[in-house]
Amino acid sequence: MSKILGIDLGTSLSKMASIVQGEPKCLENREGSVLTPSVVALSKTGERLVGILAERQSITNPKDTIHSVKRFIGRRFKDPEVQKELKLLSYETRERKDGEVEVKLGDKWLTPIEISAMILQKLKIDAEEKLGEKVEVAVITCPANFDDSQRKATKAAGEIAGFKVYQIINEPTS
Repeated sequence: MSKILGIDLGTSLSKMASIVQGEPKCLENREGSVLTPSVVALSKTGERLVGILAERQSITNPKDTIHSVKRFIGRRFKDPEVQKELKLLSYETRERKDGEVEVKLGDKWLTPIEISAMILQKLKIDAEEKLGEKVEVAVITCPANFDDSQRKATKAAGEIAGFKVYQIINEPTS
C-alpha cells in the first residue's frame, strides 16, 4: 500500500505530513519549506506556478496570481460572504452559469476546485519526491464550519489532483 498523505489545505498556506519510519512527520516541499503558499499563478511567459514561486511574483503580476480561492470553494457567487471577499481581490472573477464562482487565470476561466487541485497536485508531487514513492491516498482538512457542498468540492479537488481521498476531516481534529 502506498503512503497516505495528510494535507492541511489552507486559505493562505498549506502543509502536508505522512508517517515516516513509524513517526508522523511534516514534509518539506521542493523549495525546502514545510509551508506552501496556497497560490497559483501564470508567469509572464505563461508558465503555471504554484506555491512559493507563485507568491513571489504576485506583486508584479497581480491579475494572474490566484490566492484565497478556498474562500469560494463550493459556494455560490451571490453568497454575501463571497461578495464581501470579491472586493479584496486583484484577479478577475465572475458568476458561472450554475451560480458558482470562477476565476480568470491567463485567458482561461477556472473553478475554485480546479485551482485547489493545482495546489494539491503540487503537494502530491513534492511529497512523492520527498518520500521516494507514490502517494495515492490523502486525508484533507477543511474548516469545521464547511457545509456539505464545500466538503464535496474539497474532495473533488483532491480527486482531480490524483488522490483517492480517504476522508475530509475538520481542521481542529487534524
